[in-house]
Amino acid sequence: MGSNIRLSAADDHEFSAYVGECSTQPRIALVLLQEIFGVDPHIRSIADDYSGQGFTVNARLCWTA
Repeated sequence: MGSNIRLSAADDHEFSAYVGECSTQPRIALVLLQEIFGVDPHIRSIADDYSGQGFTVNARLCWTA
């Protein structure tokens, strides 16, 4: 199970993200981007599934202005 965190960009803009951390040494880190519905239960379940397979996953909202 993951957790919600706050990230800070180089220009000091802050945004939230969901991190699914694996219980063993991670193989690699993944960034899971979702553009319109946000980091909803479905996206969190995908992040949790990958973290269960040994990945550290950062899921966050991505959009263009």
